[in-house]
Amino acid sequence: MHLGKPKNLKVIMNSFNVDFSRDLGVQQLRELNLDGSLSIEELQNVENSLDALEADLKNKTLLMKLNLRWRRNGNSIDSKKEEHVIENLQPSNNSRELAIFDYGGNQFPKWFAREFIME
Repeated sequence: MHLGKPKNLKVIMNSFNVDFSRDLGVQQLRELNLDGSLSIEELQNVENSLDALEADLKNKTLLMKLNLRWRRNGNSIDSKKEEHVIENLQPSNNSRELAIFDYGGNQFPKWFAREFIME
């Protein structure tokens, strides 16, 4: 909870699991100075696509590798919501690798036209 409260803290984490609560929602990534690579897991738990925009990934210039993962558990897919979530999780122009898993949208975001090294 309140991961970003300490100032000038460099955070190195491999993964972040999105929870339904605002305390562990994707928007908590906004305050973190992320470096290297990050896998954002459980994106189906994002309730409001604007929470994904609040994560402010496009300004995480030291985040070079990003994995975005949804988990399918038998629930129906809200493809429009997933399209809005991925649109709002736009990585920095400095990012070099992007992997997307179990995405249920019908189209990719506008920013996806950039070149990435796909694994």
